[in-house]
Amino acid sequence: PKAAALSRESFDRGSPCLLRGAVDSWPAAGDAWNREAFLNRFGQLRFKLRPCAQLHEYSYTGPWQQIVTLEDYFAEDSKKEAPAVLFENSFLNCDAQKAFWADCELPPALADIHAEPIFSAARKHTYVGFHSHKASWLAQVQGRKAWWLAPADREMPPIREPWDYVEERPEGED
Repeated sequence: PKAAALSRESFDRGSPCLLRGAVDSWPAAGDAWNREAFLNRFGQLRFKLRPCAQLHEYSYTGPWQQIVTLEDYFAEDSKKEAPAVLFENSFLNCDAQKAFWADCELPPALADIHAEPIFSAARKHTYVGFHSHKASWLAQVQGRKAWWLAPADREMPPIREPWDYVEERPEGED
C-alpha cells in the first residue's frame, strides 16, 4: 500500500508489509543522498564496524571490530576485508543520528514503532543472519536488500550467507 493513505490502525502489524512512498519527501530518497553526496556530507562520521557472521547472535547490536568512518568503510580497498556492516542504534547523544534525521520527518503511521532509530550501512556481499525482534520498520534510501522472512513459531533456520539460501532452501521451507 501507499504510505500516504495509511493510518496506524489501517494495517496489520502482525504481518510483514511493504509500504511504498513513506519517505519519498526525504532528501535522502533523492539525489541528495546518492553515494557521492552522502559521503561528501557524512563521510567523516564514525561508526562501529560489526562482523556479519556474529551480528545475529545478540539481542543488542553485538561486538564490534573497530571504529571506522563512512568514507573508509566504502573505500574500494576495504571491500577485501571480512564481511562487516555498520550498525548503530545509539540514538541518545549520537551526532550521526541527529545529522541523519535533521532532513527527515517520521511517517505518521510509523511514529510509534521502534523506540530508537537505527542506522545501518552495508557493502555488497555483506549480511545480517536470521534474527527476530518486535515491530520495526526500515527506510531504505539507496541500494538493494534481500529479505527472508519466517513465521515466528518456526525454528530459526541455520545461519548461512544469504546468497546460499537462493541456491538451497533450508530444510522444511517452501
